[in-house]
Amino acid sequence: MAGVRLRLLHDPIPVDTADTSIMAQISVKLLALFAGMERIFMLERVHDARAAKAKPGKPSGPKPKLTSAQRQALAALMAGEDGPGLLSLAPAAK
Repeated sequence: MAGVRLRLLHDPIPVDTADTSIMAQISVKLLALFAGMERIFMLERVHDARAAKAKPGKPSGPKPKLTSAQRQALAALMAGEDGPGLLSLAPAAK
């Protein structure tokens, strides 16, 4: 028989996918159902958190690593223009 077999040894819910009994099939389907529900709830939490953060006008996502002056210097450097360079905008080492 081809495929993957799963048997949980230390779980209070006895799950053995190699077992073809109706109880084993129900156990696997219930675990899959709960995993699907948790995925939906997680996506809803992420969506709600992004909406709440974007509502007052704050950008969502990680904070930018470059300052606006560093982004402008990088854009000038990529365009081939002379500018202060990125090293002059880097914070001094302590």
